[in-house]
Amino acid sequence: MQVIALTGTPGAGKTYFAHLIKRKIKNIKIIEINKIINKYKLYSHTDTDNAKVADIKKLNKKLDSCLKNINEKNKNSNNKFKIKAVVVVGHLNPELNISFDVSFTIRTSLKTLEKRLKKRNYKKDKIRENLLAEALDYCGIKINKISKESYEIETKNEKQIALNFIKNLLNNGQKQKVKKIHFRTNINKMPDLLDFIKNGNAYKF
Repeated sequence: MQVIALTGTPGAGKTYFAHLIKRKIKNIKIIEINKIINKYKLYSHTDTDNAKVADIKKLNKKLDSCLKNINEKNKNSNNKFKIKAVVVVGHLNPELNISFDVSFTIRTSLKTLEKRLKKRNYKKDKIRENLLAEALDYCGIKINKISKESYEIETKNEKQIALNFIKNLLNNGQKQKVKKIHFRTNINKMPDLLDFIKNGNAYKF
């Protein structure tokens, strides 16, 4: 069973792409980290904005248990119902003690990210924090350290290629048909950040 990470800054489009994977690929299980945290109340404390902060130690333990349960069910399932891959979705993936087979970091422009976070009613400081995380590729750099293969995707075409990559991986156990050259291992957002700085902004860049 493959364990695939889908990560990226909050607002980058992880959940949308995860739902697309679920619709297009059979025998796949989606685990959304935020839902796990909320369901089992895996919080360590609240921050200065009164937002709940996840307890990474408890989260690691719960996810490890979930993956083991899926493996156990697989042993008692025929091939038709066997889970071939688990896709773990969340911006906290890079903080976990999981060795991912493949990871995809969803990237987006800083302007798009700003609009999405404003729509979610994020406070100015939180928007600033996430814009900087996106500009500096925080998720992509960290997830690369715990993944056997790590890629970054942003365009519609790259997401389609990622879908084909996963399909081929699960159907054949190999990836020869999808050339790695189509993937980018790092997407530079420094020009986006420079535009914010040049044009003036409310985030003190």
